[in-house]
Amino acid sequence: MQDNYFPKQNEEITLKFEANVSYNANIKKVVINGQEQDVQKVEGIENEYYFKVNVGNVGGIKEYHFTEVLLDNQKRVTVDYTLKIDVLKQKPFIENYLAEENINE
Repeated sequence: MQDNYFPKQNEEITLKFEANVSYNANIKKVVINGQEQDVQKVEGIENEYYFKVNVGNVGGIKEYHFTEVLLDNQKRVTVDYTLKIDVLKQKPFIENYLAEENINE
């Protein structure tokens, strides 16, 4: 779950997820697209975590593939989950445009 369903390019978004950990531990990091991400626990909610990520500078569908969870008791848990986010494309713009008006016609 993310805060903004259609983020703009280069925007930082917050991704939230719920996880039931059966090892008497909390999640410390997640591995997404091969990169470790530090996570924070949502205050007041037992099993909810979040982290912030920049969506990058390319518009279109961006995939975040979760492959592993690292717990605070040093255990590693394999997961397989993919989240897709639709990043807005840039607004079109025109450069070097010249409009001339013929007042004699």
